[in-house]
Amino acid sequence: MSNKNMSGDNEEVYVFVDEDGNEIIVDDDLNEVENVEEYMSEDEITMEEEYELKDAFEEDEDDDDAVYDGRDGILGSVANKMLVVFGVMIALIAIGIGIFFMSRKGGGAADFSKVGKEFTAIGVVGGSKIEEITSLRGAQLDALYQAQGSYSYDEADTEDGITNVSITLTSILKDLKVKFVNSKGKLIANVPFEVEVTGPDGKSTKWTDTDKDGIIYQTELSGGAYSVKVIPLSGYETMYDFSKAEKQSCSVKTQLDYQKVDVKNEIKSSSKVAATEDVSKKDTVEEGKNKDTVAFVESAKKPSSSGYTPVARSSAKNPMDQLTKSLEAGLSRFKRLSGPVNLDDTSENNNQGSAHTHSYGEWQSNGDGTHYRECEATDCPDADNGRETGNCNDGDSDGKCDKCGYQMTTPPAPHTHTYGSWTSNNDGTHSHTCTDATCQDTDGKKTETENCNYTAWERVSGSQTHKPKCGVCGYVNASATAEACTDSNGDHKCDKCNGDMSVTYTAGLELTADATSVAKGGKAVVTAKPSITPTPSGTVTTSYTWSVSGTNVTMNQDGAKATFTFANAGDHIVSCKVEYKDGAGAVLATKENTITIKVTDNITLSLDRTAKKAIFVGGDINGSSFTIKANLSGGPNDGKEYYIQWTSGDANYVKVNGTQKFKFDKDGKASVSCTVEGIKPTGGNNVSVTATYAGLDNKATNVKASCAFVVGDPRHDNVTKLTDNSGNQLYVLDKASNKYREATYADYFTGVDLYTPVAVTYIYTGWWQLDGKTYYFDANGNKVTGDQVICGAKYSFGSDGALKSGTGTFGIDVSTWNGTIDWNRVAKSGVSYAIIRCGFRGTTVGGLVADNKFEANVKNAQAAGIKVGIYFFSQATTEAEAVEEASTCLTMIDVYKVKPTYPIFIDIEGAGAGARAANLNKSQRTAVAKAFCKTITNSGYKAGVYSNKSWLTNNIDTASLTGYTIWLAQYAQSPTYTATRYDLWQYSDAGSIAGISGKVDLDLSYMGY
Repeated sequence: MSNKNMSGDNEEVYVFVDEDGNEIIVDDDLNEVENVEEYMSEDEITMEEEYELKDAFEEDEDDDDAVYDGRDGILGSVANKMLVVFGVMIALIAIGIGIFFMSRKGGGAADFSKVGKEFTAIGVVGGSKIEEITSLRGAQLDALYQAQGSYSYDEADTEDGITNVSITLTSILKDLKVKFVNSKGKLIANVPFEVEVTGPDGKSTKWTDTDKDGIIYQTELSGGAYSVKVIPLSGYETMYDFSKAEKQSCSVKTQLDYQKVDVKNEIKSSSKVAATEDVSKKDTVEEGKNKDTVAFVESAKKPSSSGYTPVARSSAKNPMDQLTKSLEAGLSRFKRLSGPVNLDDTSENNNQGSAHTHSYGEWQSNGDGTHYRECEATDCPDADNGRETGNCNDGDSDGKCDKCGYQMTTPPAPHTHTYGSWTSNNDGTHSHTCTDATCQDTDGKKTETENCNYTAWERVSGSQTHKPKCGVCGYVNASATAEACTDSNGDHKCDKCNGDMSVTYTAGLELTADATSVAKGGKAVVTAKPSITPTPSGTVTTSYTWSVSGTNVTMNQDGAKATFTFANAGDHIVSCKVEYKDGAGAVLATKENTITIKVTDNITLSLDRTAKKAIFVGGDINGSSFTIKANLSGGPNDGKEYYIQWTSGDANYVKVNGTQKFKFDKDGKASVSCTVEGIKPTGGNNVSVTATYAGLDNKATNVKASCAFVVGDPRHDNVTKLTDNSGNQLYVLDKASNKYREATYADYFTGVDLYTPVAVTYIYTGWWQLDGKTYYFDANGNKVTGDQVICGAKYSFGSDGALKSGTGTFGIDVSTWNGTIDWNRVAKSGVSYAIIRCGFRGTTVGGLVADNKFEANVKNAQAAGIKVGIYFFSQATTEAEAVEEASTCLTMIDVYKVKPTYPIFIDIEGAGAGARAANLNKSQRTAVAKAFCKTITNSGYKAGVYSNKSWLTNNIDTASLTGYTIWLAQYAQSPTYTATRYDLWQYSDAGSIAGISGKVDLDLSYMGY
């Protein structure tokens, strides 16, 4: 892959020496010494504690794990071996002291110089290399310090000088991650946050963010519900507000569900991490490469000739004729679809009647097994109101007719008492008796008697008082004292007996007509809108009395509406009287009003537009204003001014005069002209223009006529192509660029010279798709045939130059190490797709890092028409970390709105001996790959695995991953990998592509797209 910062395998070797630099040989079975601190410098201990390095060694089962921030923080094997050295040195000193005392016991004097010589004679393993060893260890710790420090997160935004602290919780597998975030969801670093955690066993412990990265992460937890509460930190009150850090709960998962987790605020930019974190070891060796048989050239298309011949303007199709025909055709369709619109210069006054259609009411029973229904229209012309009859039918077998409900059969039923209404006994009691003739009881028909229940009131006639009334039988207690009526809510009704209280009502009446000026023989519908105040309670009836002045007027009254047909011209006064009555028939209020209908002679109206149906912006075809005429006849010869109203169906496209005055001549005729102006093209749609006769008072009548227009604008049409009479494209010479361009309608009217090309042919170079086939043209524009090698890849072309099926599709894979890419040039190089790195996991600290060129690469590649896929360089050591890496890919797809065509790959390859995933076994690496791919596919995307031949064969169980896309890296003349099938082949890491500086990885895809 394009992780170009390569490193080799550097194996760390530790040698132990005494103070003089002499090598010490230590037996592997010696026990560890506890006080190891005195053999480490103070700086080393501090660094170990701060970064909690986990050295690779096998701990004794009796040792307790020291846990810091959820990670093992045990000092490494170097410290343990130094403890052993210290023990050996103490033993040697004891031996020396023993020799000294033995010599004293024998009477001889102790020779301390000799003892010293014996000690100095003890050799130190690697004594001569002590400075080199110390330097290596220090360099390693410095690298870790630099990497760890590079993961310090940006300072979280503050609000009014104080950062609001809250937490979010996530769990993937037997783990719990606590993130400390501000109100914008950003991690808060450089604070030693503390939380109190209560597990499913009810026990509480305290966790601390010892590395101050804004995250506490614990693993190997028992499944179940955990609650986490932030512990406010003393001394931080002026910087952080812990009051909004509500207690959170999370269920620790015991099984992987391979679902995307929230890692957005954990992803860092690669520009903010140490370069040592972005490292991969190039394990793919160069086995051989194919020598190009055809030189690579960029895709280009150039005309082989530029000859153009001038043509006469008469040879061009007149845009006006073309547009007129098109618009007229569209108008004809409008006429057929829209009904009787006056499009052919015929009169339209809409005075015709229509055939009557029966509107039936509900079926009514005749009581003899038949039923009928009648038309409900009051003007039904049939003498019997269009009556229909029929026989009853019980289709659902419920004993009743399905239409009228007539009881056709009576089903037998067991006897139950069916009582009649309660009847007053006029003594303060009431009774009711069973109405069933078959009812027999000890006293004959069953009768029940009850005392009256005085829950109602009865108005005393002629007064405004009331007496108690039985709410069941209606018996009025006449002996009771009458009680005065009251009206507490102002509704003019007694609160108890609901009788009317004294009130004066006022009626109002408004008359409106659908036309106040009609032609002789025409109709006017007048509607009455009555009102009464205050609103009466109880039953109120409303009646109307209509009348009209003049002779030969037909009136058809229907309650609040009356229709008048006028046979004579003149002013006709329509009068209506409304009368309100209460339930007793007493008149509450009346009101009368009138309206005048002006009736003219029998006026007709038609439009004359000289049969033109298309107009143009600015007026007629010749540029002048386009005029239509309204011809009227049958008007009065009275010398008065009448009105005609012009309206446009859409003033955005067609503009008309509006309202005009005119007079009828002595023959009762008139002609009124209207200027129609096209505002902007309608795109082939129709806009109507309507003339409406409005009488003396400028009120619209039903005497009107309409026509429709379409509007075009060929003079300013710089889009529609101009062709000759044979349909061939015409051209004009652009003097500014001295190049020919395609002519448009607008060019027809400017007077520029028109040209036609002379047998223009083109020369192609590079990759091209023509007529559905793929070709490669050499630098001379010739199609290559047969087996060829282009950019190191083998292709097979037919005798016609077309690429044969089965040959791979050419692509590349890139990352930030490829720098800034000109994707338009890349596309011209024949690149069909690009697999783009979206990020990586750090090789040392293990953070999630975004490739800082990802956004630009995916956006510009897709904009250039190149299909894209995605890859992520993995350093996951567990399945849970693989889920996080897949979630990083999915998050970046969402953030940058990427639509990948190719799969999302996990890149599994070496990163040196010191990399965090270097010591995984085959089973662990396979589990990581599966967890990544399952998480990707569960989010609806295709997933795949990238690695080289050696790793796919030996380090990964690739056979168990064939449900995903396999991407093979092998730099050879042809692949020799046979463990499984492969879908993509990275055949070189030293390609050269226009638009990319330096070398780039080259690929062939066999995926069919």
